Amino acid sequence: MFIKNEQRRLAYQMLVFDEVIKRGSFTAAAESLGHTKSAVSQYVSQLEGDLGVRLLNRSTRQLNLTVVGEQLAQRSEQLLDLLSTAVEEVRSQEQAPSGRIAITAPHAFESSLVTPIVAQLCQEYPKLVPELNFSDERLDLLQANLDMAISVGPQKDSAYHAILIGRLDSILVASPTYLAKNRVNDRELHLQNIVALPWQQQAVLENHQGKRILFS
Repeated sequence: MFIKNEQRRLAYQMLVFDEVIKRGSFTAAAESLGHTKSAVSQYVSQLEGDLGVRLLNRSTRQLNLTVVGEQLAQRSEQLLDLLSTAVEEVRSQEQAPSGRIAITAPHAFESSLVTPIVAQLCQEYPKLVPELNFSDERLDLLQANLDMAISVGPQKDSAYHAILIGRLDSILVASPTYLAKNRVNDRELHLQNIVALPWQQQAVLENHQGKRILFS
């Protein structure tokens, strides 16, 4: 059984051996690995010595694998594939988003917008841990320990970076019963008591004549 130091040496010897087989010569393998030809030959000789077997039949023109050499060549290729896979897995994990992501948004966006998008995001990046806070109150990012806040309407002056993600068009409506009871036509809707969400305060609408109407 090999001790740890010998195992480390053996692993690299096998990788050099694999390169020699793939390149077809010690010279080509040396150029690929950045070694001298004599260093590559020495690695392979050490591998044969450590294992106590001949892996290659050398000649001036070509290299021929022995039966044992063919078996070890397969294992050497598997070792290289395993190392490459391990490196790629580590790199992909570091690049993939992970950890807590806290988002606040108005209640109106809960089921139709935010929740489906966050669910899809977590399917793509399973290591994300979402925390969703739906509130019509504008929460401060720092005070509420949030990563993102989705809000509607004019933004308060702050050092936060805001990105426009879309526009909403408000339509002022009333039921036929309300109109009949209060004898109101559609031109007088903005004069009525209006039910509005907090982010709809100071809203600006346009009437049928294109005139802008401000209500609060």
